[in-house]
Amino acid sequence: MSAVNLKVVHYDDHVNQAIPESDPNGWELQQAFDDLIEPYLREELGRKPSTIGDYRTHLRKWEEYWHMRHRLDGMPYPVMSSVTVSDLRDFRKYLATGTEHGLNLSNRTVNKHVTSIQTILRIAFDEFEIDTNLPKLRPLPEVKAAQRVYLRFHLPDEVEALESCIRSDQPIAELQQCDELGRLYKAAACADWPRNVEAGPVWQWRTAIVIWLLYGLRTQEAVSYRADDVPPLTWRNIVLSKTPPDGGHARNDLGWLSYVPEKQKRLKPEPLNLPLNMAARAHLDLIRSTEAKPTDRVFPWPHDSNRFYDTWRRILSAAGLNPEYQIKNLRKTCSTWLNFHERGIGDIVTGHTSRSVGDAHYTNYENQLVQFFASDPPTPHAWLAVFDLQPTRQRRLF
Repeated sequence: MSAVNLKVVHYDDHVNQAIPESDPNGWELQQAFDDLIEPYLREELGRKPSTIGDYRTHLRKWEEYWHMRHRLDGMPYPVMSSVTVSDLRDFRKYLATGTEHGLNLSNRTVNKHVTSIQTILRIAFDEFEIDTNLPKLRPLPEVKAAQRVYLRFHLPDEVEALESCIRSDQPIAELQQCDELGRLYKAAACADWPRNVEAGPVWQWRTAIVIWLLYGLRTQEAVSYRADDVPPLTWRNIVLSKTPPDGGHARNDLGWLSYVPEKQKRLKPEPLNLPLNMAARAHLDLIRSTEAKPTDRVFPWPHDSNRFYDTWRRILSAAGLNPEYQIKNLRKTCSTWLNFHERGIGDIVTGHTSRSVGDAHYTNYENQLVQFFASDPPTPHAWLAVFDLQPTRQRRLF
């Protein structure tokens, strides 16, 4: 069903008279969004094009719903100032039910639609003094199926057994089988995209996997496969000085990964300064062109989400892993893995520490992180392949 703007005369219910067209109180949501809300979201709040696109999608469903109601029972399209909780509740029912006039969407999707409408009304009231009712509706429960969202990694006793097998040239097939992190890394040997990149597609993917797993970056915070969506990781974020870029006192000879997580930049604008360890530094050095500029992307892959995920699924298949496993789950694996070795480290690395006054102004985690990564928490044995690739270049570093 296509969205249709209903041409109706708008009235103020309180005084029973027509509202002038120039008065935003008589505007429909779509007009208010086009003229006021979208520019505010884009220019004042810095919302991404994809986020604004979500608002537009939800507004289309809102208009479809009211067009359907007008067609069935003559209900007029509501203006900003007349949207009520009852209207939101009926809209939600339309989205959630699988009846003749419902869409049968999931609770999570329904909640997103309703939240967008509420947000538009709230911004209209707070920022533009439009007389809205600010209707509030409790979200529907979102029940997720239980699932294991992290890859298996070696436990300490398995690491010790693995190292013993390597020293004595004993078979290690069984232990390697449970090391899903190592299998994923090795399976990247099948990657043939992106082409024409420094060190080739195999080492580009292996480096991305190392960064995702060690530091828990979100998918496109490391590798941007859509233009103008998430600011990509650039070589400016790879700081090779021994101290953090903001003048901290922690010292790490291998340098730092310094960036502001995209989803946290509004409430936590300070950069995360994460110390590079030997594996991360070796992989980054391998894919860094000698002509790389600070503004160049660390992973200069084409903006092609289809090729990106096709290659990812081929790597999963080659590793013998669940084809439904998502890259975003590497962030959860990172947090689980780091917290296993030292409780709380995963929360610090992924930026999920609390933001109390003390944490915001007095607590500095950088020395703790340097000490943790310097102790070389167990990493997959497969990652050591990077040190054999160009031994002369790498051994100069370590």
